[in-house]
Amino acid sequence: MSKAGSSISRIAFLLLVYNFTHSGIDTTGIALAETVPYVLFGLIGGITADKRVKKTILIFLDGVQGTILVATTMVYAVHGLTYFSILIITFLIETAGCFYNPASRAMLTMLISSPDRVPANSLVDLSARGTQLVGPAAVYFLLHWIGFRAFFAADSVTFFLTAGLILFLHIPPMDRPPQSTSRSRNVVMTVYEPIAQFAKFAWKTRDLRNLFIATSFVVFSIHGCGKSAYC
Repeated sequence: MSKAGSSISRIAFLLLVYNFTHSGIDTTGIALAETVPYVLFGLIGGITADKRVKKTILIFLDGVQGTILVATTMVYAVHGLTYFSILIITFLIETAGCFYNPASRAMLTMLISSPDRVPANSLVDLSARGTQLVGPAAVYFLLHWIGFRAFFAADSVTFFLTAGLILFLHIPPMDRPPQSTSRSRNVVMTVYEPIAQFAKFAWKTRDLRNLFIATSFVVFSIHGCGKSAYC
């Protein structure tokens, strides 16, 4: 439910900026604001999900995202949205997703017994792909009949409904954050120090360096074309 709403708002922000500015560069800035959080915080999200109560994380982040979108709807209604504010809103919503998605996946393994996890994960993936079809179809309906305000209002509703559903889930008592010890390292250093060491090694190795450059170029080109296609 929340992923369907998110797919609507992502398209909405792109269309809104392009409608305001008619600038491909400004629209690309929004696409980057949707992508950069996963580069910065994507690796930390999984560690955070392991160290915190997952149900609490999901409810909190759903509430935060829903509140942000309610505020966005109100600001848009009084014509107060600016390009910079849209950048910030987009960045915050996608940052929440960096922590929400790993917690959601981790909690699934706690609700489903081991023999049923393969079909359960398949159903989750199927529903996620389905939202990619529902989102664009809903965009046309909402934009044609109601306008941009409906994008953000509809998305906020999906987040609040999702938080309500998760609130009533029965989670086994094993979902407790592990006890911290004096030897525990800083999360950022734990994640990024080995990556920095590998990046330094890869940059000095010509074949690896060329592979990463080529892969990055292809991925960002495809991602950018996909975003601009909406406009």
